[in-house]
Amino acid sequence: MIASIIPLLRLPSNLNFFDYLVPTEMLQSLRVGSFVVIEFRKKKVIGLVHDFKKISSIKTLKYISKQLDLSLASSQLKSLEQIAKQLSLSWPQTADALIPQFPLNNHQIKYQLPALKKFTIKDFKLPLFSDTNFVQYQTTSDKINFYCKLLSGLKKNQQLFILCANKQTMFELAAYLRQQITVDQIALIDANLNKNQLKNYWQKINSGKIRLIIGTRKALFFPFTNLQYFVIDQASSEYHYQWDQKPRYHTIDLAIIIANNLQTKLLYLDCLPSPEIYWQIKNKTIKYLRLNTSQADQQIDFIKMSDDGWLNYQITTVIDECLQKPKSVLILANRLHHSRLFYCADCHQTLQCHHCQTDLNYDQENNSLICANCLHSQSAPTKCPQCQSSKLLTKGLGVQKIQEQLKINYPDHQITIFDKDNRQEGDLVVASTSILPYLSFFNFGVIIVPIIEQFLTPIDLNTNWQVNYLLTELASTRLPVIVQSFTENSVETSYRQPLKFLKNEIINRQALSLPPTQSILKVIIKVRQINDYTTKLAAFKKSVLAINSSIVITNALPAKPFFKSRKYHYLLLLKNITQSDIEKIMKVSYDGIVFDPNPFKILS
Repeated sequence: MIASIIPLLRLPSNLNFFDYLVPTEMLQSLRVGSFVVIEFRKKKVIGLVHDFKKISSIKTLKYISKQLDLSLASSQLKSLEQIAKQLSLSWPQTADALIPQFPLNNHQIKYQLPALKKFTIKDFKLPLFSDTNFVQYQTTSDKINFYCKLLSGLKKNQQLFILCANKQTMFELAAYLRQQITVDQIALIDANLNKNQLKNYWQKINSGKIRLIIGTRKALFFPFTNLQYFVIDQASSEYHYQWDQKPRYHTIDLAIIIANNLQTKLLYLDCLPSPEIYWQIKNKTIKYLRLNTSQADQQIDFIKMSDDGWLNYQITTVIDECLQKPKSVLILANRLHHSRLFYCADCHQTLQCHHCQTDLNYDQENNSLICANCLHSQSAPTKCPQCQSSKLLTKGLGVQKIQEQLKINYPDHQITIFDKDNRQEGDLVVASTSILPYLSFFNFGVIIVPIIEQFLTPIDLNTNWQVNYLLTELASTRLPVIVQSFTENSVETSYRQPLKFLKNEIINRQALSLPPTQSILKVIIKVRQINDYTTKLAAFKKSVLAINSSIVITNALPAKPFFKSRKYHYLLLLKNITQSDIEKIMKVSYDGIVFDPNPFKILS
């Protein structure tokens, strides 16, 4: 007997299946979907049995080395095939990206769940679900209550899977939900687990011992045996979008395929639908459900920026009152560095990144300029490149500048910056939005957004919606929120009327032929030498127009590329394109070209 094996390796797209002989002792136990150990290119690797056959075109075949006590169900194999087709990847590339790596040998492992957080559970009636649903909540406590209700309604051996946008949310949910289920029935799965932990969880989930699975996208392909609900937590969050490496995909697209093959109910849960989800609600492919809860928007107070700057009398009064309680104050900024702009006072020239024409941020600590888009950095000049003036100024607020100003006004208080290297508490904490998953670990009494307009990013397709989503997310915490704005009504009106805002957003995108109303394909062409781009672009355009001559190919950025990872990156947008065209284009293997269908971000 000969088995066709899929190695769990990132192989070229033209390599899919490899033939191996089945040892006599495995003839009865080996089946399609079994994981095995094979010798591949002089190394022991894990493979997946795809099929069996009697004859092979290869004359000399190796034997399968070992059969693991792990396997994929037929529904998972079907999902793997559909995802490979949708992402235009080979079977090995798809399997390597989505299936966890397991150890070649067994080891005993131990793992620990987060400490229990006590929570008062409110009883309410669950809405009637269809196959695919968007469930909107107003507060974080409402979300926890919803999960508790789902758990309490599970029958024996039924499972609930919660797909989280990030690891911190996963731990926070587990801390609250522990009071609803025994510890040995919970699995927390993310990329930080080692191979033995992944294997242990795989076996327990497959046996039905685990009833609650909470994880990041690493958990997508675990063997759910009797899954009642597939829930995507914070479904509108950009963190569900895998945009930083190949393959680029949105976990929602994969979740739809997996939930459909498992024949389970798919629930999108968030405080606000994204334009993409709203478009599907409008077209009635997703059922819209709203939890009947109290309004949370009373917690946000909008004030207009005064001439005294952001740290004016109104803001200092709020800070003083909060510190007297005593509670900490969170100041939320959109820049990790000192200032948002670096410009010349004489000619008013703003210094921009010469790779992607984005305004450069000023990092005072290193006296450098950094591009938030392509991460290019350079030393801060002493004279203006345009007029040679030495009057160079900064404008806008970054965390470093906010900390500077707070130290002058509050010299006797501890002022800290929250980032990946420092997560200490302080009387006043300055942070970017990266702090949001950690809010429950701080004793904040108020959240202050000094200038809400600084969260509007011109290079981002979703910038207006993201500001609205940020405000809704802050309101869901039930903490008092102070938002300062240059204009009196624009941001507040959009926040107060979210569905009207989404309706207008869809109209604007229809006019511009942008997702979700129209399909587009973002193409990133990477070259080591700028001269290579023209040749590669001409060949790519020729192959695209051969598929459909009506496809419009435009530059996403001005002609200059941005430099990243030792390569020049050119961004193209393909419009007037169908989903079928996208699949045909992505099937062709192009060296140094990355595809991003219907991207979350256009210019990055």
